[in-house]
Amino acid sequence: KADGTRYGVQGGYHTTGCYLSLGAHHDWTGAARTLSVPALVLHGEGDVSPAINSAEFASYVGAELHTITGATHFAHDEEPDAIVAVTLPFLHRNGLTGGFCSA
Repeated sequence: KADGTRYGVQGGYHTTGCYLSLGAHHDWTGAARTLSVPALVLHGEGDVSPAINSAEFASYVGAELHTITGATHFAHDEEPDAIVAVTLPFLHRNGLTGGFCSA
């Protein structure tokens, strides 16, 4: 909408999801352990979620873990160049570009 609202909330679906999950505990460890594909975990150095949480999650799936300097929980928005600098090489190393990405 012109006023920036979607789903009746400023910020749209993401914001609505955040409000709905406040106070909820999401345990993805069981599902994560079933992954059989290369995985990449990115953690913003200023994220309010402790870095140990990302490290622990990465260890469950054998994922690469990278800390994004200067970013918080929204690293993709705050440091997009850093995200690309980590993600493209990961995709190339694992043969996941399908010829669509160049770096």
